[in-house]
Amino acid sequence: MLRADNILQLIGRTPMVRIGKLADPNGAKLWAKIEYMSPGHSVKDRIAVRIIEDFEREGLLKPGGTVVEATSGNTGMGLAIVCAVKDYASIFVMPDKVSDEKRHLLRAMGAEVVICPTAVEPDDPKSYYSVSKKLAEETPGAVLANQYYNPSNAQTHYDTTGPEIWEQMEGEIDAFVASMGTGGTITGVARFLKEQNPSIKIWAADPYGSILKAYKDTRKMTQGHPYLVEGIGEDIIPGNIDIDPLFVDPGGDDYRISAGSPCIDAADNTAPGLIGITEDLDGNPRFVDNPCISDTGDGTPPIVDM
Repeated sequence: MLRADNILQLIGRTPMVRIGKLADPNGAKLWAKIEYMSPGHSVKDRIAVRIIEDFEREGLLKPGGTVVEATSGNTGMGLAIVCAVKDYASIFVMPDKVSDEKRHLLRAMGAEVVICPTAVEPDDPKSYYSVSKKLAEETPGAVLANQYYNPSNAQTHYDTTGPEIWEQMEGEIDAFVASMGTGGTITGVARFLKEQNPSIKIWAADPYGSILKAYKDTRKMTQGHPYLVEGIGEDIIPGNIDIDPLFVDPGGDDYRISAGSPCIDAADNTAPGLIGITEDLDGNPRFVDNPCISDTGDGTPPIVDM
C-alpha cells in the first residue's frame, strides 16, 4: 500500500524475511515475521485496532470516551495510536520495571501513564492489573481493553497474522515459534495454522520467573518472581492462552526440526533476541538469546512444546 487515509491502514501485512547469517546453514530454514514494521513497532498494533473497533460496534466506547489498559508498553503504544486517530483519551498502567523510553513514548502520544510496583501479587490492590480495573470503573465513559482476557486478542491473530504467515510461506511450515505473554498471538496463530496442517509444531518460550511453563507441565499455579525481560511471561494464566487444546504432543525426536525445513518466528521488538533455535547436547531444540552464540547451559530460556 503506497497511500493510506490514516496510519491505522498500515497495520499488519508485515513482511516475512529469511534469517540467513544468524541461522545454521545445515539446519532449519528460519523466517521472521517482521511485526516491528507496523506503525507502533510491534504485533500488538493488530489487537489494538480490533479491540477498540469491537467496543465501538458494541456501543461500549463512545465519542470522547477513554481507553484504559494494563500494559508493559507495546499494547499501550498500539492503543495510543488508535486513540490518537479516533480522538479517545487513554490511560495506561505499567509495572515499574518498564523502561523510561516506553513511558515517554506513551506520554508523547497524549496518554496518561500510571506506574505500579512489579513485585506484588497479581491480586494486590497495587498491582497494575488491579489499578487498571479500578481506573476503568472510576473513569466516566471508560473501557478496559483487557488484553489478557479479551477474546478479540486471539481472534485477531486467527483472522490476520495466521493467514498472512500461511500465505507468505505458501503453506511450507514445519513449526511456529513465539514467546508467550497474554497468549493471544501464539494461540490465534496456532489455531489457524493447525487447521491448515495439523502436523505443524507450536513452540513457545517462557522466561525464568514466569509461571506459564510450570502451569503447562503441572496444571498447578506456582509462585512467579520478578524478571528483567519486558513484555513476555506472566504471573497469571491469561484467558487468551489456550494451553490445553493447543495440540500438546509428547515431545522427543518429533520436535527436532530437520535440516532444510522451514520454520517461522514471530518475534517482535519485545524480545528481539528470541530468533534463534539451536540444539542442546542431546539433540533437543533450544532457544538462544543471541543466535550467534550456541548456549547449551542452564541460562537458556525453557521451551514449552505444544
